[in-house]
Amino acid sequence: MAHQRYEREIEEILGQVNEEAPAAAKSRRGARRATREARPGGPPRLRPAFDFSSGRLFLIGAALLVGSLVLTLVGFAFAAPFAWVGIGLFIVAYLRFFTKPRRSVDRMWRGQSIEDPPSPSAPARWWRWITGR
Repeated sequence: MAHQRYEREIEEILGQVNEEAPAAAKSRRGARRATREARPGGPPRLRPAFDFSSGRLFLIGAALLVGSLVLTLVGFAFAAPFAWVGIGLFIVAYLRFFTKPRRSVDRMWRGQSIEDPPSPSAPARWWRWITGR
């Protein structure tokens, strides 16, 4: 009986997804407009064209440092600015990583928030490991 109820709910969800998918896929502009209209609380938020994460900045800085090292070993005199820019990107990535607030995403299931159970304490984990549970 419960199995049939789950199947019915899954079919309803799939039916809703199939109804919404063609409308959103008609055009990118229509999908963006729908997203903007769906956001409550004022005008839509515009994202910057180049939004580099701290990890990307770190990798770019590392690439510039390695590139400047290679250029120095080959004998080019203009490698020093690349090294300075690479060091600067390392510093910016470090600062951005620690100053950027973490996003907390509420996980939802059927309109209700899902919370993870609290992680067990160290003695509880140790006891579970000893008892094999």
